[in-house]
Amino acid sequence: GCDSTIVSDTITVWPNPIADITTEPVCDSTEAIFFDSSDSTNVPITSWFWDFGDPGLLSDTSIANDSVTHIYSTWGDFNITLTITDQNDCQDTHIEPITIWPNPVANFDSIYSCLLPSPDSIFSYSTIIFNNTSTLDPFGGGYIQWESWYIDDNLADSTLYTTPFDTSFSAGQYSIDLFVYSDNGCIDSISNTIQVVDIPISVFTLIGDTFCV
Repeated sequence: GCDSTIVSDTITVWPNPIADITTEPVCDSTEAIFFDSSDSTNVPITSWFWDFGDPGLLSDTSIANDSVTHIYSTWGDFNITLTITDQNDCQDTHIEPITIWPNPVANFDSIYSCLLPSPDSIFSYSTIIFNNTSTLDPFGGGYIQWESWYIDDNLADSTLYTTPFDTSFSAGQYSIDLFVYSDNGCIDSISNTIQVVDIPISVFTLIGDTFCV
């Protein structure tokens, strides 16, 4: 008769690592930070491959471990992909969305008016109204929430956006700085210099008190 031989062997099935990313939204032109929060489950992770999903850059990948940073080419919504490999060559991939908020674009204009403080003044005060004309891309979400005005690096006014700021100046040169803040904490600023000059005041003297006409 025929003989049979029973052969047995033992195989090991290793668990896959579990890839995960921790991050949070940031403003445009700011470094986004990505932390590797993966679970190795069994043996140490030996390699990381990050794809930032930034179509505006030719090179938007990294093989750094633990945590990485990236400055996106523009604002918007992006997907970052992390692929990890452990010591057993087991892999896992995780995709995490991130939002990059747009920065406001600071700008302002001004309206001048002149006032004489007293009849015998030798100089005039100029009252200037500053209008905040800053903008924020409506497609990026959010709105301009706050503004701060500085005159020669000294805080002059801080208030809600769209509230005109006015103040009086004596003759001289002044540096005007405007900082605008979005509801997402994104900031932009602009600086202009203004020159305030005296208004000439007419002065005359009568010689004698009798005149022929």
